[in-house]
Amino acid sequence: NPLFPDYAIDPDGLLCRVTAELRDGKPGMGGDASTFDWHVDSPQMPNRNDILYLRGVRGTDGSRTSWTNNLLAYQELSSDLKNTIVNLHCIYGNIYAPWAPDFSGIKYNFDWAPSIIHQNITGQTGIYFAPDQMLKFVELEQPQSDELKEILRQHILSDKYVYHHDWQDGESYIVTGK
Repeated sequence: NPLFPDYAIDPDGLLCRVTAELRDGKPGMGGDASTFDWHVDSPQMPNRNDILYLRGVRGTDGSRTSWTNNLLAYQELSSDLKNTIVNLHCIYGNIYAPWAPDFSGIKYNFDWAPSIIHQNITGQTGIYFAPDQMLKFVELEQPQSDELKEILRQHILSDKYVYHHDWQDGESYIVTGK
C-alpha cells in the first residue's frame, strides 16, 4: 500500500498499525508522542476507502478519537463562504504522503486536487477538507489559501461539529466516509 510506510502495515498487508508499539524496532504510523489534530483517509485519492474500521487492541484506555460532521458544518456555513469555496480544489500532501506530486510550475491534475465541496455516496453535500494535510487551494495564492484554510478549520473543528470517542481496550468502531 503506497499510502503508509511499510513498517506500519501488518504482515498480511491488510491493516495499518497506528501505534507506538514497536515491531522489528519500528512503530506503526503515528507512533510518536504527538497528537493527530486531523486525519482523513486519503483525501487526495478519488478511489479512497468507503469504510474505515478501527480497533483498539491494547493500550487504548484513555485515548480519544474525534470525528467531525462535515455535512452539518457545510450546511451551516454562511452563503458568502459557500460561494467563496464552491469552485475551490485542495492540493494535499504531508509527511505520510511523500508521493504527492509537485505542482509548482505545472498544470494542476484535478485527480490529485479534489473539490472542497463533496457529495457523499448518499447524495448529501458537505465539505471534504483535511487542513493538516492540505497544502493550498489550487485557485488561490498561498497567503489567501492559508487564511481561508484557517477560517474553515476553526469552523469545522468547533465543538458543535465534533464527536469524541474515548477508547477502552477491545473496542471497535466503523467509520463510513465517502
